[in-house]
Amino acid sequence: MAYMRRLIDDELDVLMPDLAAIALDGPKGVGKTATGLERAGTVLRVDQPETAIMLEGDPYSWIGRRPPILVDEWQRLPWTWDTVRRAVDDGAAPGTFLLAGSATPGNARTHSGAGRIVSLRMRPMSLPERCLVQPAVSLAELLTGSHTPVEGACDLKLADYVREIESSGFPGIRSLGNRARRVQLESYLTRALSRDLAEERGIQVRRPATLRAWAAAYAHASSSTSTWENIRRDATPGDGDHPTKATAINYRDWLTSLWLLDPVPPWLPIGTGIRNLGRSEKHQLADPALAAQLLRVREVGSVNFDWPHGDGLFWPHVYPETGLTESSHSLAPTSMWGFEACGHDLERELFPHRAAGCPGCRHHRSCRPGPGRP
Repeated sequence: MAYMRRLIDDELDVLMPDLAAIALDGPKGVGKTATGLERAGTVLRVDQPETAIMLEGDPYSWIGRRPPILVDEWQRLPWTWDTVRRAVDDGAAPGTFLLAGSATPGNARTHSGAGRIVSLRMRPMSLPERCLVQPAVSLAELLTGSHTPVEGACDLKLADYVREIESSGFPGIRSLGNRARRVQLESYLTRALSRDLAEERGIQVRRPATLRAWAAAYAHASSSTSTWENIRRDATPGDGDHPTKATAINYRDWLTSLWLLDPVPPWLPIGTGIRNLGRSEKHQLADPALAAQLLRVREVGSVNFDWPHGDGLFWPHVYPETGLTESSHSLAPTSMWGFEACGHDLERELFPHRAAGCPGCRHHRSCRPGPGRP
């Protein structure tokens, strides 16, 4: 199958001529390996037993091979990260290493790689990557101050967006039929919340259903700043003995280590005099299809149905999650933030902000539809 270029390739084109080592982070199935293989001169699949045995037997034999050297699923042998870091310290040339990982190692003592290995998060496929639309406006160009005309048209309807949200942005899942896709998404979650934690981090989850309940609670909180207490209450309905905060933090950290959570930090500008800003991050999952699967929400031929897990509608909650995927890849030098003015009926789902200059934003008044409001 021919490789389908991803948005992150644009960033790699810019960075690899200058950086010796780049790590592609993200959940399983997002396309990290395919992107790495497209560029690699040498491939080390660490999750293959024969490769792992070879590396353990001669830990440094691969350093001088043809670049770029792709170390795929490096977290299976965490010391490979430190080997790359030391090679960079020793003067490795730009474009020498690509590392791909779908989990953060658990108890392994690895150096952060700060100053040596640059991490890029790879997110699920955006609408342009799915070949559904041709982008007409570039946020990156707008933030440079260029006078690009803001105009264009799109044939996608609301039902199309809902269908794409449910289809997911995982390349190997989205093209499946409805039934097969749902089964695959269910299998994805089951394996991630049980086997992957054990294999990648050495964590044995005694009650996978409990961890899944916490994942569902975060799905319920999509695009909101729901408090830890609310998430805990959603994750343990009817339980008289709620878990401690330390236990809850463990659940969150486990989900984060698998790249299943993708929170948007709050925009808190220093020295601007702007007051009463919300200080809580907005909760998002790696892909809105995972949120739909966790909450058992289906398109059922119509988008006008109530969200059975709370007040309001489900799809308006996860649509900004799609926007995060759409925006983040194409704004490489830009940070993505959430904005909420406390005490005011004003909210901005995504707030792209450059290190210097004026931010751009997408905003709305109130995140829930009211009487007479579309």
